[in-house]
Amino acid sequence: SRHNPEFTMLEWYRPGFDLDDLMDEVDELLALCLQVAPGRRTSYQAEFSRYLELDPFTASQQSLVQAASAVGLAAASGCRREELLDFLFSECVERSLGDGVVHVRGFPPEQAAMAAICGGVAQRVEVYVDGVELANGYLELTDESEQRRRFEQQGAHRMARGQELPPMDEALLQAMKHGLPEMCGMALGIDRLVMRALGA
Repeated sequence: SRHNPEFTMLEWYRPGFDLDDLMDEVDELLALCLQVAPGRRTSYQAEFSRYLELDPFTASQQSLVQAASAVGLAAASGCRREELLDFLFSECVERSLGDGVVHVRGFPPEQAAMAAICGGVAQRVEVYVDGVELANGYLELTDESEQRRRFEQQGAHRMARGQELPPMDEALLQAMKHGLPEMCGMALGIDRLVMRALGA
């Protein structure tokens, strides 16, 4: 009811912005479009710990498997850490974020393939409105060799699961190699924005 296989994104990049600047800008946009108050800001770790009593950065694989099994993931024992975290966040945390706008930042590195990592935490933010994810932003990774390594790692995971392997984004990698500025980027789902605006 909230997701189409094809959808429209509004994507933009802001050189010189940090995640706080980006969240401020999203708040301004949502206030204009939805007449909502500025969002509550929290961390992935805080919300995960609050609702699951697990630290997503230090929890063992076994404890994540047990938690995912307890909330209905039948094949939890065969899942990678990234998949378990994604399932638990979607099933347990997102449903508990409450009404209004909520910015959740500071994801585990395995949850942000194109974000810069600072102090072991991915510089990524997800924006929710009334419990529905509306936007996803990063402090963009600008290191070409690290991005290539992550693309290759993702490709290996896809091949292992028998999924189609998309071509390497060489244009992006070359742009990084020649020197992209530090910037933040945001992708916002237009369909969900319109859905929320119409109350549909």
